[in-house]
Parts: sequence; C-alpha cells; structure tokens
Amino acid sequence: MKLPRLSRRETQVVKRLSTGSCIADVVEDLGLKRARVKSCLYRSYRKYGVHSAAELIQVFYADSAEEDTLP
Repeated sequence: MKLPRLSRRETQVVKRLSTGSCIADVVEDLGLKRARVKSCLYRSYRKYGVHSAAELIQVFYADSAEEDTLP
C-alpha cells in the first residue's frame, strides 16, 4: 500500500528520531524551534495513521524499503 509522502522537513525529523535522538536533539541538530519539530511529528503521525514514534519509524522504513524494491 502506498502511503502519503512526507515533506522534506518531516522526513529529516523522522530520520533523526530513528537514530535515537530526542526532540531536544532534533531541535538542536536541525536548528528548528521545538514547536516546528512537534508539528512535523504530528503531521507525520496523521499522514501515516500512527500514534507513537515507534510506529512512525516502523512504517516510515517499511514504506522506504517498499519503494526501493519497485521496478
């Protein structure tokens, strides 16, 4: 099943979280405000229909792997 695409910024935030970074680390690494990072996460949760960071990361990488195997 094809999931909606995340924006470039949403993708950056999800990738940072997947490395074990907390929101404060993401804020510092990307030079964003905390509210912006939380907004990116909220939109990502809604797009993927998930309720936790663990679910988001799992679905994000499952979708990325599926794209890599398409002809």
